Amino acid sequence: MFTHIRKIKLSNAGLTGWRKGAEQMNTTLLGRVGCLGAVLLACPAPRALGQCLEWQDVTGSGTRPPQASEHAVVYDSCRGVIVHFGGFVGTTGTDHNETWEWTCATQTWIKRTLPTSPATRHSHGMAFDSLRCKTVLFSGLNGINDTWEYDGTTWTQRFPTMSPSARIAHGMTYDWARRVVVLFGGHASGSDLGDTWEWDGSDWVFRTNSGPSVREYPAMAYDRDCGRTLLFGGSDAGTILNDTWMWDGTTWTLLGSGGPSPPLPLCRTTT
Repeated sequence: MFTHIRKIKLSNAGLTGWRKGAEQMNTTLLGRVGCLGAVLLACPAPRALGQCLEWQDVTGSGTRPPQASEHAVVYDSCRGVIVHFGGFVGTTGTDHNETWEWTCATQTWIKRTLPTSPATRHSHGMAFDSLRCKTVLFSGLNGINDTWEYDGTTWTQRFPTMSPSARIAHGMTYDWARRVVVLFGGHASGSDLGDTWEWDGSDWVFRTNSGPSVREYPAMAYDRDCGRTLLFGGSDAGTILNDTWMWDGTTWTLLGSGGPSPPLPLCRTTT
């Protein structure tokens, strides 16, 4: 429940120092894809590989989203802004449904006043569809399995024929190669979930119940080098997980558990 923001710059201090610094911070961390796997907030240009990262406080004195947890943040690559929606406001004990955008050039938050908006919620899932330039939001702690899209001007509720069940704490990311949003797991009605769904811009498609075990709060991201969705960890009935899975659009493959100590298989062939 913090409203500080940190950006990252590159230095030669070593990646270990960055990891420790990130673990020790209890502030909101924002970034976007690029250098070392992330061109980080306010990084002016890609830097050479092998340089490490340091957090810098860029909170400033301007307006910003309310103190919140379990909100969702995505990077809108079409408009070059970070989109923030919803969350649980600790000072009031309630959820909110405000939409905010962070602009790197000015390093400021802007609250958007929009004609329509999803209902208040937290623990929802969001991903950015870069083909259609839409932020996709699904469900959350509101009791319904609603799907919304945001184009920078308004939120539009979609009414697909098929849909995952209502849930919280699910993972979502955008598969850039296959042009779909991938959703996995979450929690509903006292049980963790282990289903995989994909949003193609008009409907949800159920893919499989096989793969990672049921869990809530998995971390998911898309690896463009591998052309795969990566899933790490989560929680199953209070048991913290540290397994790593990869999704190719058809099958989940277990890459390992217990952390990244053994080398993972190469994801592309070199000649």
